[in-house]
Amino acid sequence: METARTVSLLITVYNSLIVFFLSGSQTEIFYALQKRVSREKSYAWMNAQVKITGWHRQTRTLLHNRNI
Repeated sequence: METARTVSLLITVYNSLIVFFLSGSQTEIFYALQKRVSREKSYAWMNAQVKITGWHRQTRTLLHNRNI
């Protein structure tokens, strides 16, 4: 629940800043933010899967080993 709230907040901030970040020199920051939001969405999806399957320890170990 906490992660979903965080993701939704990030998406709101992201959407409100799109126009600002699209100005030439800000493009790199825009893409970094886009990548960050997309990664947060992935985390939310994985957390939901972990709760459903109960594989919390295995998933945490995999994420740790991959240094995500």
